[in-house]
Amino acid sequence: MKRCGLVIRVSTDRQANNPEGSLTNQLQKLRAHIEYKNTVGGEEWSEGGRYVLKAVSGKDSMRSKEFAQLFEDMKTGRVNTVVCTALDRISRSVRDFLNFFEILTKYNVEFVCLKQNYDTTTSQGKLFITIMMALAEFEREQTSERTREAVMARAERGLWNGSQLFGYDLPPEKKGTLIPNPQEAAIV
Repeated sequence: MKRCGLVIRVSTDRQANNPEGSLTNQLQKLRAHIEYKNTVGGEEWSEGGRYVLKAVSGKDSMRSKEFAQLFEDMKTGRVNTVVCTALDRISRSVRDFLNFFEILTKYNVEFVCLKQNYDTTTSQGKLFITIMMALAEFEREQTSERTREAVMARAERGLWNGSQLFGYDLPPEKKGTLIPNPQEAAIV
């Protein structure tokens, strides 16, 4: 009997607050996989726990309260299989994922990733997962660098990078500039 811990994660508040967004899609895929294993595969799979990380970066997921609960559920045997839609839903840090993998091994918990087909029982499978995690971490770092560079380039051109600022308006026709708001300016 597979008692599955379903891990779903999104990085931003906007994604987390979308009722028909990625969190719902991930959960639907995971439940469909369990249903498939039960009906077509003739196996016994059930949902042992759901770990929903809302607006949690992949670099921080292992330190979340949701993962603390997952680790406890693995330790007690409530979960014996961790299921996710993609490897980067677990983590975007090689070190954190390798620590996660050690915890899986310690508690004899299996790992199923729908997008990438992993066999964590072989040395080749472990190597492949390590390489994929390194690529996920690289992607996160590249995105961060591009964002920093774009913000700096806008700042060097004298453009506004922030959100609404009290006392000023952001004119839609001239993005990146601020104009005084007459009512709020009097208060400021």
